[in-house]
Amino acid sequence: MAYTRDNGVRPTATYHLFVELVKRGDIHSRKQLIQFSTILGELRQDPWTDDGADIARLLPQLSLYTRTIRNILSHTNSPEVAVNEVIHWHMFRDMLDMARELNIRVRINKFTCVSDIQRLHDRFAVFQQRDLEIHNTYSAYTFLPLESPDKEYGGFRFIQLATPDQLVEEGKTMHHCVGGYSKHCLMGKSILFSMFKGRSWITVELDGSDYTIRQKYTIKDFTVQNKEILEIIDEWLHDLVEIHKNDEEPYQVRANAHYQVQLNAEKLEKLEAMEHDNMSPDEKSWLEQALATLKGDLEGSLVKMTTKEVPNATSFEQIPAPA
Repeated sequence: MAYTRDNGVRPTATYHLFVELVKRGDIHSRKQLIQFSTILGELRQDPWTDDGADIARLLPQLSLYTRTIRNILSHTNSPEVAVNEVIHWHMFRDMLDMARELNIRVRINKFTCVSDIQRLHDRFAVFQQRDLEIHNTYSAYTFLPLESPDKEYGGFRFIQLATPDQLVEEGKTMHHCVGGYSKHCLMGKSILFSMFKGRSWITVELDGSDYTIRQKYTIKDFTVQNKEILEIIDEWLHDLVEIHKNDEEPYQVRANAHYQVQLNAEKLEKLEAMEHDNMSPDEKSWLEQALATLKGDLEGSLVKMTTKEVPNATSFEQIPAPA
């Protein structure tokens, strides 16, 4: 592959494929050439202006697109099948853009047909939508901090994931579904830690009622097999349990109260911001009652976060951790 100034890639492989498709002249080739006309339209932008700032990313994507077409053609033996095996440029480019944002590596040599690309595109779209919904729904909230050992274990530190956005970032880094655990963490059902040394190596989920380990997964949801790493996790967990062995209230109860405080404070702020001038007497009476109720709930949640007289953890419904 040739290179131009400023590390721009000259798509010589794409040019050769373009010429090959023109020479072939079959239905499939003509359909694929229509896609190349779209690409050429994007490449007409001046790559040295602000409007052409995306060219630096487009050219490597074009190289991957070319290789993917050749790979799929090599797996297509029937001309009847080949007619439908057209890779749409925008779908392919969007798939790569989503992979980059999600920090997921795409192995194009695994694609054997267009439906493989479509499935991956749709899967990434679901991940993005989930992360967006988590951000929109829970980003204003924080999880109740849990006191944990403040030291290293074999060079690793165990860091609590303290916000929904941190869960999403951990999921992107580790390529697993921990981003969807926000509600569980807010309610105290789960406590998530990152086993960290320069980057996250393992994500550990604890049960909020008794600190037992529910899950411990490395990248892409692979289970932890290394004996030394398992011993480090066990040593850290032993120290954490020792810190909390005399706790009279389970973390789950205090964390759920912490969540209710945030919810009620948010509701209270909205009610206090309501315009009173144009309200009828009945509406003003309702608002006063609603404010009094919320303030009472808020005080109750704050008391529950500190009091020793709390419900036993077994009285709270336990749900299995998400797969």
